Amino acid sequence: AQYIDAHGDTYNITVTYSDGANIPEGAKLSVKEITEDSEEYQAIYDKASEAVLEGQKKAVPFARFFDITIMDGDKEVQPAVPVDVKIEFVESVASQKGATYNAVHFTEDEVKKFDAAAEVADASENVSVEAISFEAEGFSVWGVTYTVDFTYKDFTYSIPGESSILLSELFEILGIEDDAAEAVKVEFTDYELI
Repeated sequence: AQYIDAHGDTYNITVTYSDGANIPEGAKLSVKEITEDSEEYQAIYDKASEAVLEGQKKAVPFARFFDITIMDGDKEVQPAVPVDVKIEFVESVASQKGATYNAVHFTEDEVKKFDAAAEVADASENVSVEAISFEAEGFSVWGVTYTVDFTYKDFTYSIPGESSILLSELFEILGIEDDAAEAVKVEFTDYELI
């Protein structure tokens, strides 16, 4: 197997492929992360969430998106057969037990969800994701996500450490019709997690 890779401040991405992929010798991997402060992030996040959740009562507390291209000089190349992609995070990402990992591919016509595998450092309840891997048939914008269950009456909702959600968003997700601004008191089960 052969590979090409690309590095950013917060990630390393490696594409591993066989001769059957017909990727020219000397081809380079070009990657641009679509960050949360970019104009297109929210629209991409919304589409990815829709594809991943498929109407399930879950939350998507983590999503990263990358515009990945294989370049042969100034020409874009697509693999002839599926290739393996590994996205490593320079700083591991907080996750939790029971999370479901997916890759999401944005093509001109559709957004498709694929299963993904996570490499985790498991320390009791806290799970740190070091890398997410998946198989790719082609390249354009790819996202990696994880989803978790949440609880309210019959629902379970969890967010990983160091992330946040607006109370109003949580009310909307859970179908609570009261105004979040009128909440008088919020209690935490474990203050060490804040």
